[in-house]
Amino acid sequence: LVMAGAGSLQYVAVLAESGSSLASTAGLPAMLATRSCALLAITGGMLLPLSFLESCSQLKFTSVVGIAGVFYYVTAIAVRYSQGAYAPGGSFYALIEPALRPSFGVVGGSFWSFKALMLMSMLTASYTCHYNAPKFWRELENRTLTRFAILCTLGFGGAALTYVLGLSTSFLTFGGASAGFIFSNYALTDPLFVIARVVVSFVILCTFPLLMVAFRDGALELLPERVSRAPKAKRNVTLALIATLAVLGLLIKDLGMIISVPGAVFGSAIVYIFPAMVLLRLTRPVANEAVPLRLRLERWFNRCLVLFGAGAAILGTGSALGLL
Repeated sequence: LVMAGAGSLQYVAVLAESGSSLASTAGLPAMLATRSCALLAITGGMLLPLSFLESCSQLKFTSVVGIAGVFYYVTAIAVRYSQGAYAPGGSFYALIEPALRPSFGVVGGSFWSFKALMLMSMLTASYTCHYNAPKFWRELENRTLTRFAILCTLGFGGAALTYVLGLSTSFLTFGGASAGFIFSNYALTDPLFVIARVVVSFVILCTFPLLMVAFRDGALELLPERVSRAPKAKRNVTLALIATLAVLGLLIKDLGMIISVPGAVFGSAIVYIFPAMVLLRLTRPVANEAVPLRLRLERWFNRCLVLFGAGAAILGTGSALGLL
């Protein structure tokens, strides 16, 4: 529930940033091009209707287009880096705000510093889609464990390669000036990124219902059965959740914090702690029962994984909030 809600909030924040930039590029009045106006318009006019979709299968064709869109804007990031278009003297360098221009060698850093924990928290959030696993399993055609394993391997493997390419080339372009929403670093008039902002908005609109379904279903499960089964329960809960997302999106503007704090706390729990604890519980030996060496090592590994996850949650949250 919480991770799906955090993911939905991240989507709302990204759409608000992209919508505001596109409104400015289109020449709308400054008041209408603000982040707040874009957020309210997109939430009420687009996300709310999408939240009432009954089945994710209705998005199977648009999701394919969305995946192509991801490849497009990652390619755009790599192209601008290879061209040096945002380096000093580059064709777009003077068109961006000084605070967003490339910055290298000003503040030293290391992967072993506490600041790196914020990146780790973001990556944890990026790979957390466990709450939709049952739905993906149910909707998989000719489902078998082997087919599901192939699906997961291809999905996570492709996501990893995409993350590495997009993350490395964008950071090598802007360095320490990289914004929480990296598209903010690119000029509003850069044609590649005008298209990229449209594309990323479309991608998010196509995938938002996947998160929203998990968010709403989790909220309904918390309600008493007589309430959750009421005829208008799903509608009312959906309206309440969308309103909550809109309010939080208006109040919290730091996209990096929106991603890293839930990733540190709940992502670490879902990815590292809970699976290890489940295994430890299921493999708990009976009194006087001989335990194979392999199982003993596996249980010790999972104990260490629990401790690692707890440490990552605490330190990652502290780093994201600027306490470390």
